[in-house]
Amino acid sequence: RLAKKEIKLMDMIIGEADMPAFYYDIHNIAKSKKTTVPKFDTISKALKKKGYEMSRTHFSETCIKTDAPREQVEKLIK
Repeated sequence: RLAKKEIKLMDMIIGEADMPAFYYDIHNIAKSKKTTVPKFDTISKALKKKGYEMSRTHFSETCIKTDAPREQVEKLIK
């Protein structure tokens, strides 16, 4: 029987499987723009509202995968 932590990891991997191979580190983008890191829910809702898909990565809590162009992701980090 799988533990909750293992199930969460598997759900995360399944969620990102159909996403592009590349990812964005939200903390690095915010650092380069000298701003604070927005909540992931805020980024997720904004991208989905614009018609993009988004998933957190299984390998880093600060990274996302999305089909949105980098410029669009950067606009959300002000």
